[in-house]
Amino acid sequence: MQPITSQVGVDFLRTEVETAGVFARIASEAQDPEKRARNLRNSRRGYNTLLHFVRTLVLTADEQAEMNLKISHLRRQLMNLGENV
Repeated sequence: MQPITSQVGVDFLRTEVETAGVFARIASEAQDPEKRARNLRNSRRGYNTLLHFVRTLVLTADEQAEMNLKISHLRRQLMNLGENV
């Protein structure tokens, strides 16, 4: 797969990590087990998507640092919810 170099790709990563984080937060606050499981699943799907696409984009050093920080934070959220990441 060829590297993707565009602002659109970086914006996609930013949106995906933010959305996955929202799902993780909702899962952590949910009282209903189905709601928790659904949002945890969605957050994990976003995390997996991030891991896939972050490797296909050519990022600047600042963008890479930003993504590493945000993905690490999301990973911690998922681990706190019991996910094996």
